[in-house]
Amino acid sequence: MSQLNVDTIGSQTGTTISVASGHTLTVGMGEFIKHQTFSSVSEVDIDDVFTTTYDNYRVFINVESSSTKTARLGFRTGGSSGSDHNTSSLYHQQYRYITLGASGGDTHSGQNANDYFFLGSFFSTDSSYVVDIMNPFLSKHTFMTSKGVGTQSGTDYSYYAEGAVGNNDSLTGLRVYATDSPNLTGSVSIYGYRKA
Repeated sequence: MSQLNVDTIGSQTGTTISVASGHTLTVGMGEFIKHQTFSSVSEVDIDDVFTTTYDNYRVFINVESSSTKTARLGFRTGGSSGSDHNTSSLYHQQYRYITLGASGGDTHSGQNANDYFFLGSFFSTDSSYVVDIMNPFLSKHTFMTSKGVGTQSGTDYSYYAEGAVGNNDSLTGLRVYATDSPNLTGSVSIYGYRKA
């Protein structure tokens, strides 16, 4: 439960509360870190967003692609200067997908360890994913879970995935891209989960 200390209130007018200078008011579990938009690019790098402030994060990815291609999520190191975390055979994952409206079961698909995670597909209409990332900045294994939906003129799909980075590297950013480098347009929003 969130706590509001009276000495942090600057003023109150009706239902509006302003925070006194030098104080921060935190309500809820997630705290906004960054929102980045992009248009007609083949990849999106978002650096210096994983820090000591939070241990766990939630990422919202909304993408329209110039062609339907496999969606990928990679990590970056090096803080604001940023470099790809592309050591091969570190990313271990399992993901599943199902046709929206289908009455049958989902399709399970393992991924060989590589230097990225599959999210699903980016479609030429719209695709949206929610990704939870645990421990990226800490010197321990990083875990991710994701779910998403893609729509197109043909069959629409739902995706679920879980994965782990198989070493203790401190990760500071991420990269969103797709196979065969289509043009991507959309946005990425990142929130941190408070520690207490």
